[in-house]
Amino acid sequence: MQSHVVILEYCKFGDMFTQQISFVSTKGKKVKYMRPLKYLKTCIDLLEALECVHMKGYVHSDIKPQNILISHEGVRLADFGFSVKQGQAILGGTLRYLPPSTMKDNPHMPELMCTACFIHF
Repeated sequence: MQSHVVILEYCKFGDMFTQQISFVSTKGKKVKYMRPLKYLKTCIDLLEALECVHMKGYVHSDIKPQNILISHEGVRLADFGFSVKQGQAILGGTLRYLPPSTMKDNPHMPELMCTACFIHF
């Protein structure tokens, strides 16, 4: 019987979804936004992680704030459950974050669109 073990790095600051909620949530307090340079570094780290995935010949297929983890060293891209080799049909993802269409000529386009939407948010 084969078994798989997944070892993950502990990311003290959680994921971007939690970070965005905590920055946007007012609850009677002033809104606290992420500093622009910190946000820019986070976005650059995300794009570099995505580039690494693409250079290895894969498509992540589920880019969303919950799958972007934040550690002291930077961003970690998580949840490769829907990832596929480039050229294969993408069979999944999170409905709320799926792009409206996929481009057959460029398998990276849907992921780049999701990433751009996240950065714009």
